[in-house]
Amino acid sequence: MKKKIFGIICVIVICFACFCLGFWANNKFKNNQSENNLENPTGDEGLIKTPDRIIFKYESKYYEITSDYEKYSELVDLCRNNINRKNDEKISENDIDSLKSTAKFIEFDYNTESKNFIFTLTSDIGAIQMQDSDGVIISNKLSNVDKIGEAYIEAIKDKSGYDMSSEKIDSMIQYQALPATADFKNVKDEKVFVKTFDSYDDFNKISNQYNLKFDSADTIKDKFENRKGILILSQYDIKDYKVNIGNVKINFAGNDYAVAFTAPSGYNVDLILVSKIVNTNCIYYNYDSVEFVDNLTGTTESISGVVKSKDADEITIAYTSNEYAKVLGKVMLSSRKLINKTADEVKVGDFVTGTATVTGIEDGIKSYDAESLSVQDKEEYNRLLENELKGKTKINTAIVDYTTDENGYSGSVICALYYGENSNRPDAYFSANYDFNDNKTESYLGMSNHLASDYGIHPNEMVDITFSEPITDVNKIFVKMFEFIAD
Repeated sequence: MKKKIFGIICVIVICFACFCLGFWANNKFKNNQSENNLENPTGDEGLIKTPDRIIFKYESKYYEITSDYEKYSELVDLCRNNINRKNDEKISENDIDSLKSTAKFIEFDYNTESKNFIFTLTSDIGAIQMQDSDGVIISNKLSNVDKIGEAYIEAIKDKSGYDMSSEKIDSMIQYQALPATADFKNVKDEKVFVKTFDSYDDFNKISNQYNLKFDSADTIKDKFENRKGILILSQYDIKDYKVNIGNVKINFAGNDYAVAFTAPSGYNVDLILVSKIVNTNCIYYNYDSVEFVDNLTGTTESISGVVKSKDADEITIAYTSNEYAKVLGKVMLSSRKLINKTADEVKVGDFVTGTATVTGIEDGIKSYDAESLSVQDKEEYNRLLENELKGKTKINTAIVDYTTDENGYSGSVICALYYGENSNRPDAYFSANYDFNDNKTESYLGMSNHLASDYGIHPNEMVDITFSEPITDVNKIFVKMFEFIAD
């Protein structure tokens, strides 16, 4: 009986000892694993997220590896698991550029952010995390660089590489209307619009739709080979730009405009061509300050326009009284300076013409004090306009403003009429509709024979306008053809 009890006790002791030994071994394994992770942060997905694509620079070419590559995860882990963490150390953008110009490197790129990671295979700097304008060194020289290099070379063996060349092409003319947001992204207060293109065909479609003319149009198609385009419509001049794998940075210069002169209503048109390897989903814009110089206040100008609105003795004049019509200026009236009416008698829809003194500018709109103004009431103005236009099938005039619909092919023009003695200011304005889509409206650059078709709409150039039919209603005019006169 004693032997039996002793046997049971021995079994219990042995089982307990085994349990303790197993518990100790398990804890020892976990501790070792934690220590290893601290020394070498293998699989640190919190810091280094899986990229949307990988760029590998090898023998001066840049290769794109996308997530559909069968060993994509292995390539990501090879970089993650071979970093040797160190205390973060700043590195300047210039030093990063210098390093990348000579090194064989891997870059993890992300579609919607540019905090990329760079892993160098030929430098004592192992890994860099990019910041807004510089970077942070997060690793000394990578472990297993040969193994990493072999895996990446294998991944690109059947791929074509790209270079990082870029160039900017300027337009021959400004674009005068507000671009459609369906086509362009408004990136700054309707002053800068941008659209990106992956192919020449897509660019050419928009270029024709908006009648854009470029200096080297005949060579642009060839320049698109292995490149993408960034089309910029801007009221600022482009000072410079920088192209990186993960983004493009564009710096705009501040332009000086006279306080009594409206900042440009037209848009400079620039096309920047970058390598197909560049991520054009991330474009950053920097703007210098715009200085306004007061050099016209106190000068006298000829003005004319329809009264769009009135507030006490201040009127706002525009091309038409339509609520969407472009404002030409604000005029402070004085009854003693009105030739044929008092300030109280001036109504919305009346037409004013004469001289006024510039007093300033706000948001691009001039302010005036009336000097000598005559006023036609609305009915008299419309009667004179009808007398001038009714029955006409063609007229020589100047387009002073125009708008386009979202498709860019149809819209309306505002034209000036001169039938009085003073050629410095229009005696009336009329609006006409056009539509290049329906083949009823044509546009030419003319000089005895037509030199080119589809010339587009160009404000402040003399133009012969042919109407689709004799005018019977001055509020319903449709254009058959614009014929601009070549120099």
